[in-house]
Amino acid sequence: MRSFMNRRAVAVVATVAMSTAGLVGLASSANAASTSLKFNCGASILTNQEFVFDAEITVPAEVEVGSTINPTFTGSVTVPESTRSAAYGLLGGRFLEGVATINGKFGTAPIVLEADLPRAPIPSTSGAFQLSTTGGGSFVASTVGAQNVTIDGFSAPLTMTNSSGAESSVAVTCTAKAPGTVVATVNVVPEPTVDPEPTVDPEPTVTPDPTVDPEPTVTPDPTVSPEPTTPPVTKPNPIQTVISSILALLKKLLGNLFKR
Repeated sequence: MRSFMNRRAVAVVATVAMSTAGLVGLASSANAASTSLKFNCGASILTNQEFVFDAEITVPAEVEVGSTINPTFTGSVTVPESTRSAAYGLLGGRFLEGVATINGKFGTAPIVLEADLPRAPIPSTSGAFQLSTTGGGSFVASTVGAQNVTIDGFSAPLTMTNSSGAESSVAVTCTAKAPGTVVATVNVVPEPTVDPEPTVDPEPTVTPDPTVDPEPTVTPDPTVSPEPTTPPVTKPNPIQTVISSILALLKKLLGNLFKR
């Protein structure tokens, strides 16, 4: 029982370290800022183990809505003497490593971060000790306004190596003592409104003056040649005709008389 208890204690320490890193990552904004958080961790019968996380992270102070926030962090977790003693003395643990899944919120939206705990030695000397941790995460800023980052807790399947080189798995869970504590605030702003390119009015179309059709040439009616004038026919005067005939005869007779 004590051996298992020690193992749990070590696992808790590792998880806390990773969790701390995650919390720190959330706490900073444009510049790296320090944050210190406390967690209540337990593994099997080992409960109420308080770990203190101190870390720094750089996250954007302001992003546009829809942007992805990728915090990164480095930090350390302070492990209490009771956990170290159980891990080293009872379980024979010498090294600890693993990954912690950190659960929190960005505003009201749930977020998940990961904290890596590189293989680290468990000290043999009594007293609290620190474990280094690094990590990060990724989440989308989907709501406009100042969004607070808070941490609810974390869970971690850890691997502990004992003095003989044998490895064992230890699952631990931790709960934030003050889950409402704001560890970071990111201002999410609307996307900038892009003014549309001004519409260039087309050059006005100049309507040509209407073409005035010339007055149609009136073709004069063809000149109708007058019908040739037919000299009037003079009807002979019978009396005149007779007189003329008589005169003609007289002239002829007279002519013949003179010839003689």
